[in-house]
Amino acid sequence: VFTEHGSLFLNGSFGVHSIIADNVPSAIFPLTALGAQVHWVPLNGLLLKAGVFDGMPDDFSENKYNISWELSSGNGIFSIYEVNLNTEIFDALPGVLKAGAYFHNSELTEYSNNGFYLTADQFVKEEKASVFLQAAVSPKNKNNNYIYLGGGMTYYGLFDSRSEDVFGFGAAYAGFASGYSRGETALEITYKVQLDENIFIQPDLQYIINPSGTEEKLPDAFSGILRFGFNF
Repeated sequence: VFTEHGSLFLNGSFGVHSIIADNVPSAIFPLTALGAQVHWVPLNGLLLKAGVFDGMPDDFSENKYNISWELSSGNGIFSIYEVNLNTEIFDALPGVLKAGAYFHNSELTEYSNNGFYLTADQFVKEEKASVFLQAAVSPKNKNNNYIYLGGGMTYYGLFDSRSEDVFGFGAAYAGFASGYSRGETALEITYKVQLDENIFIQPDLQYIINPSGTEEKLPDAFSGILRFGFNF
C-alpha cells in the first residue's frame, strides 16, 4: 500500500490511500487491531506479503488506551495480499513495483468489500530525485469513493549547501460516485529542512479542490502546516 517516496508528504492519501481508509474498517494509526503478517522471498528481488487482521478495530470509546482488543466472530476479517518487485527500469536506478488486493467482511457491515491497487517508486536521478505513483479501484456499487489516483516527486539537495533537505510535490485524486462534487483533488508542496542528524522542520502547503465525501457543496480549501521532528 505504502510508497517509500510518498512518505515525505503529510496528506494521509499518500500513505494508506482513500480506497482502504474511506471504505472499510481497518487498523490504521492511531487505531490498532490484532493481526498477523507473513513475508516470503521466493526469488531475488521478489517479495510476497500477506496479512490478516481483526475486521472491526475498536474505537477509543470502547478501547480508551488502545491496548485492549477483543476478537469476535461477528467482526469478520480484513485481509491484504501484495507482490513487490524490485526494478531497475530507469538508467539502472533502483525502484519497486507493488500490486495488491484486499478483502473485508463483517457481520456489522452490509456486505463484503474488496479493492485492488498498484504503486510504483522509482529513482530518476541517483540519490537525488524520485517519482512515485498510486492507483486503486473498488466496486462502484459498494463504495462512494471508488477510485483513487496519486503521484508526486521528491528532490534531495535542491540547494547545493543543503544536501540533506528534501523538496516534494504531490497530487492526489479521489473519485466519488455521488454527491455535489464527483471528484476531490489535493495538491501538496513541502520542504523538509534537516537541522542536524536528528532534528528537522517541515513547512507544508496543501490546496484541496472540490472537497468531497459530504452532501454539502464546500469551497476549495487551503491549509498550511509546520511539522517538527525528532529522531532518537
